[in-house]
Amino acid sequence: MLAAGGSHWRQNLDLNVASAVRLDRHVVPLTVAQGHGSVVHISSGAALHPARGDGIPYAAAKAALNVYSKGLANEVGPSGVRVVAVPPGLVESESSLTAMQEVADHRGITVDELRAYLYEHWVGPLGRPGRGEEAPELIAFLASSRSSYLTGTQIAVDGRDPPGALTPGRSKKKKERT
Repeated sequence: MLAAGGSHWRQNLDLNVASAVRLDRHVVPLTVAQGHGSVVHISSGAALHPARGDGIPYAAAKAALNVYSKGLANEVGPSGVRVVAVPPGLVESESSLTAMQEVADHRGITVDELRAYLYEHWVGPLGRPGRGEEAPELIAFLASSRSSYLTGTQIAVDGRDPPGALTPGRSKKKKERT
């Protein structure tokens, strides 16, 4: 994480936070002027469950997007505009398979080895990654009037337990103090 260069950090912040701010500067004033509407920012499960190493700049940028979304919701809520963030978890798609190949190559392992690691550490109690249509269905709901009381929150599409939850057959291990 500390070895990541400044340009890597800046690139992640620009792509994942500043780009949303730039777009919102154009769209949100129009939405406020009409007195209703919704903004849905696409975050990442990495913001909620960051991996170690060189993925930290990405996770930090997505966490910043979540905070920005909450702040924007507080700012424009009185005008009737809602803002939410959707952090998808692991989703297998063509683009994720390409990314998995790049990560596997970088780590000197096969895609199957990486997939086994991801399934062990990143797939929740459902035992599978997300499907490509699951996050867009939630996003469509959040953009609709059916979600008119949701704002300033994050709704993860990740098949995981809520933070701190215990699932039957699973337990949290406590570190012993020495």
